[in-house]
Amino acid sequence: MEFQSGDSLTVSLSPRYEFLPVPFAIADGVVLAPGSYPFLRQFTGWESSRFRAVRVQASVERGSFYNGHLDQYLADVNWTDPHGRLQLSVSSEINSGRLNAGQAIMQRLWQTRNVWSFSANLSMVSLFQYDSVSRQLGGNTRLQWFQRPNVEWSAVWNRGWRQLLRTRDLTLAPDAETFVVKLRYTLRQ
Repeated sequence: MEFQSGDSLTVSLSPRYEFLPVPFAIADGVVLAPGSYPFLRQFTGWESSRFRAVRVQASVERGSFYNGHLDQYLADVNWTDPHGRLQLSVSSEINSGRLNAGQAIMQRLWQTRNVWSFSANLSMVSLFQYDSVSRQLGGNTRLQWFQRPNVEWSAVWNRGWRQLLRTRDLTLAPDAETFVVKLRYTLRQ
């Protein structure tokens, strides 16, 4: 349902099917046997209008999952400044379930995404993400400049930190880092 305000509510029931030809490790110590897996998933989601300065999205998806049950919760808050030059977003996703053999599945994912548009041709996008399974924090920042319609420059910085929150002083141990400069030139005939 979409309301005159632009807000929307979605409710669905969807059958799914997956075939695993070989054993599949879904989490540490949790391996699914090969075979056929029919799912039945129920989804309910709310999203406020994309024309609002503050947009909110929330959803719950529940139902069968391989040979067990999985609940997925998503919440997202997005703010855009009145001129449309700055956009800040924070989101959280929780996956919680249990397989028939009693194995528990729990994953939490937190993200923040920031977009700065300095002009129509120059922007910077930053994404930082932490997940509870790998206990890693990752960051990606991209500066993008469209010099002309057929020339695009990008500078991309990726950084990873491991074992976040495992020490008393909250030390972040660097894991990997890359910096790349790209030029894309499009030939049109």
